Amino acid sequence: MKKLLAVVLTLIMVLSLTACGASMEGTYKLTDATGNEGIKEYLDMFGKKNMYSALIVDKDNKFTMKMLGMDEQSGTYDSKEKKMKIAGDEATYTFEKDTITIKGKDKDQGNEYSFTFKKMTDEEKKAFGTGYSQDKINEVIMEIAKERLSAQGSDDEGSDDEGYEDEE
Repeated sequence: MKKLLAVVLTLIMVLSLTACGASMEGTYKLTDATGNEGIKEYLDMFGKKNMYSALIVDKDNKFTMKMLGMDEQSGTYDSKEKKMKIAGDEATYTFEKDTITIKGKDKDQGNEYSFTFKKMTDEEKKAFGTGYSQDKINEVIMEIAKERLSAQGSDDEGSDDEGYEDEE
């Protein structure tokens, strides 16, 4: 009887540890965004320059979202119900391995959105931890604008009426 009880208690302990799952605690970089073209463009611009927007999750069911050039926002999450609250909005989330996906609907405009964050490497955390000054952010924005203008200029060269025939 004692052996059976010991086996049952061991199984309960193993199953309860498995049910707890992995901790979300850590620093995550924004890797994908849908539902908001401005955020998508922003992600493409800064991501190519290895400058990250981040979701920082702590063990006390709290998180902070840091978006480059924007105000920092804090919120809470419920790991049992898989819900997050930030700036009056409530969203659902999934957590798999090293990826958090947040889905919700903007309460003011009614737009549905989705953000995907992937856990940062130590090197990425170090770069992120040094912070990005507003001057650095402005510098990168100017760099990106110049690259875009340059690309548009090379695309437009010689394209006036090229490939078109005049209709008579």
